[in-house]
Amino acid sequence: MIVAIDPGYTNLGYAVGEEGKLYEYGTVYLKSKDRLKEIYKKVSDLFKKYKPSLVLVEDFRVYRGELRGKHKTGLAIGVISAVAYEHGAEVRFVNHKSWKAEFQRVYPIVEPRLGDDWREGLRKGSEHSRDAVMMLLPKVVSLKSLLVGGKK
Repeated sequence: MIVAIDPGYTNLGYAVGEEGKLYEYGTVYLKSKDRLKEIYKKVSDLFKKYKPSLVLVEDFRVYRGELRGKHKTGLAIGVISAVAYEHGAEVRFVNHKSWKAEFQRVYPIVEPRLGDDWREGLRKGSEHSRDAVMMLLPKVVSLKSLLVGGKK
């Protein structure tokens, strides 16, 4: 089981899946004054429910020109990493520019072969949940099998 997270201090996108299946995706809109506690609770709940062995976290360091607010995203990533550590899951940081460029290159070919759950996850919801679904997709769906064999 894999959880993909697009971290943020005000919005946090997530997607959960394994072996070609997308189980859940969404966005947590963080509004309280204790947002780090909210992040901890939501991520902990996901880990308790799905027991992932891996969490993919979008690496925010690619936004070098815009530092305003990134220190808060760094705090959110720290909380996510702590929850993963508590549950024995590996944390893997994913470079935003590399995965998004790769995804956009193969998407027009792959999209018609995806199941309805994946297509819905890539079209609906916030930008944050769609990013999490995009990060998760190549980790749980064999793009080669889609191209060769049809829908998954």
